[in-house]
Amino acid sequence: MCSRKTPWEWNHAISVLRSFPSEFSGMGNKVFPVLKFSYDNLPCERDRNCFLLCSLFLEDYNIRKDELINLWLGEGLLDGYCRNMHDAFNLGEFIVGTLKLACLLESDESEEFVRMHDMIRDMALWVANTSGREGNKILVQHVGLNSEADSCEKWNEAERISVWGHHNSIESFTGKPLCPNLLTLLVKDIMLKTFSNEFFQSMHALKVLDLSGNRDLAELPKSIGKLLNLEYLNLSETAIMELPSELKELRKLKFLLLDYTKKLKEISTEGISSLSCLQVFNVWCDATEAAEEKSRKGWLTHGFLQSKTLNLDFSKKQQKKKERKKKNSKPTGCCDATPRESREARSTGGAALVGGDCSGDGSVGEMRD
Repeated sequence: MCSRKTPWEWNHAISVLRSFPSEFSGMGNKVFPVLKFSYDNLPCERDRNCFLLCSLFLEDYNIRKDELINLWLGEGLLDGYCRNMHDAFNLGEFIVGTLKLACLLESDESEEFVRMHDMIRDMALWVANTSGREGNKILVQHVGLNSEADSCEKWNEAERISVWGHHNSIESFTGKPLCPNLLTLLVKDIMLKTFSNEFFQSMHALKVLDLSGNRDLAELPKSIGKLLNLEYLNLSETAIMELPSELKELRKLKFLLLDYTKKLKEISTEGISSLSCLQVFNVWCDATEAAEEKSRKGWLTHGFLQSKTLNLDFSKKQQKKKERKKKNSKPTGCCDATPRESREARSTGGAALVGGDCSGDGSVGEMRD
């Protein structure tokens, strides 16, 4: 590149490195095979598959361990290894530790986050897309950096896609992309507002859909009901006002995450009661009073899951614990319930309603067997 002088040439090189690093001179035949040694020496195929999914996150991205483990669970990578959800999260933590020991993931200042080195991430994409551009099994698009990020032209052959933005936006996804092989779709933090009604109509294999962080997304298209194999749906930090009636068609859904959905008015008991496979139902409320009020109004009712009961537990012990944490920490403007507490609350094998309060008055309620 030393002979390249114009900004256009360098911008092209940056685009190639971000999108197809294996095509850059020396990467595919010299650098990546050396890095792949650690990947090849992971204990089992399960751990290797978990590692490859880490490449769906952006370079230099602080990955929440909970978010990563949820992704593995949603894809079914931990199925058959655990008796219940508590064991599954423990196994997820163990796999994270394995990847860190292999130097494939890096520790962050906070124990709740991990990172993946840029070069390791590029190697993971190279492994996943073994035939380079034609493979296209994992596709990562960044709004504002890739001109193709606002189109779905490259989605047809992909098995896993993530679309990211940072203070950039795509107001609408239109059309009906044909994605027969798509298993996982992450569309995060791009300020998305709408989908076309038929958008999900040809994604029959989709198991994981994460739309979290799109704070202008107020409704889901009717075609969401066509995702009959969907097991994981994350609508956290969106402007969703109500869950569509088509949700009742998602009979295989195991995870429904609605953290910080401040505009959500109600949850239809008719729709939720159809989700017989639901194992994790997570809602972080803004305040304890709001959770109690919504419960009284029937926002959540005792019988909305036939095999589950709702118990809002506002214990003094938990209250004192949160007050101690508040005294010992600087105000950050975020909920003071830790991810680990959230995990413990929702890993009882049943669905969990987790209520948090930024002022320290929140509590945890569980829907359990």
